[in-house]
Amino acid sequence: MTHQGWIASLNTGETVFEEPTSRGELSAWQRLLQRCRAENVRITQLRLQRGGMTVVATHAAQGYFQGYESRTSGRTLKTTTVQGIGSVVGDLVFINWLNDQGHVWQDVRPLGELWVHTDKRALVDII
Repeated sequence: MTHQGWIASLNTGETVFEEPTSRGELSAWQRLLQRCRAENVRITQLRLQRGGMTVVATHAAQGYFQGYESRTSGRTLKTTTVQGIGSVVGDLVFINWLNDQGHVWQDVRPLGELWVHTDKRALVDII
């Protein structure tokens, strides 16, 4: 089975894979952000694999986004969770969303809406 989740390349040459977390623990993304701040490490590339598809964020972007979102179908009223990664460009985040069936769609949102899910987040915000 292939990896499901984000894959971050760091300026140290290391590759970090999203790992499952338990309730009450920091997420894998929060732990990565903590490490980046503490060790002065940067993310240089971010990828996402789900449903047999891989999407790639812009290499060496100004910043990176990772998040989950729940979506409800207006027709079936079924709620599904999707995952996205994105590149920060100025005050915008360019996002590639991916669901478990491998469907991809894009979105652009203001950085102010999403900063807490980006590597722009301050270390003191993560407890």
